[in-house]
Amino acid sequence: MVARAKSGYAITHAPLVLKDKVIIGTAGGEYGIRGFIAAYDAHTGRKHGASIPSQDRDSLATKLGG
Repeated sequence: MVARAKSGYAITHAPLVLKDKVIIGTAGGEYGIRGFIAAYDAHTGRKHGASIPSQDRDSLATKLGG
């Protein structure tokens, strides 16, 4: 499980597979939660890490080259 729907999280896209990692992102801002991006091992399902966006949208856009 990536995140609980009862908590307001949703996944509305296919996962992205890069080498031996599966990248998944969540949504749900309309329910008051902050989505995140997580990486999992494709063979074991073990979570390798997660990233939660900054509250500063300008800062995040700069980091992403926007």
